[in-house]
Amino acid sequence: MARYPSILLAGEMRFSSFFIQELEKALLSGSECWIHPRHAESLGEDRIHSWQKTGRLHVIQPPATSENHEALAIHEDELKNMTQRLLPMAVSGDPIQYQINRNQEGWVVELINNDGVFKTGDQPARIHPEATAHVVLKPNPSTAMTGEPREWVTDTALTRNAEGLILVTIPPGESRFVFLPTAKAGGERAP
Repeated sequence: MARYPSILLAGEMRFSSFFIQELEKALLSGSECWIHPRHAESLGEDRIHSWQKTGRLHVIQPPATSENHEALAIHEDELKNMTQRLLPMAVSGDPIQYQINRNQEGWVVELINNDGVFKTGDQPARIHPEATAHVVLKPNPSTAMTGEPREWVTDTALTRNAEGLILVTIPPGESRFVFLPTAKAGGERAP
């Protein structure tokens, strides 16, 4: 865990002694951690007080939600601030699913368009081309790209516009993998 700059504990958790040791190592090595009051209660007042002295443990008050929604782990504004600081890029445009990973050569962003494909058990899938997603990737200035972005599977160069934005089109039911080359990861922390 110590390789992650930020850790957000969400949901019900059982804290094994191994997990507690790893979380403490992470806090002592500079990771920040956000926990729910019920996690703090489970970990014990003495441990929480000791960890809070690092200045990196945050016991957050979960946002109030209506009865129809699951309890949220963190306020939307806090999550937005965290993602702006830690992720290598902002993703905007049509609603899609995405995930971001780091490898030795840079960042890989998987963009998934789950819209526009309808399946029934007795007929071939129907694809609706109007559900094509248009997404904009805005690299964070701290990403320090060492080359141009590429579509990873086809190894096709992706162009950036005058503002440095990367425009990606994802057909219905398909995924695109965008690779952003950066300096070697070395001892850097993963997001």
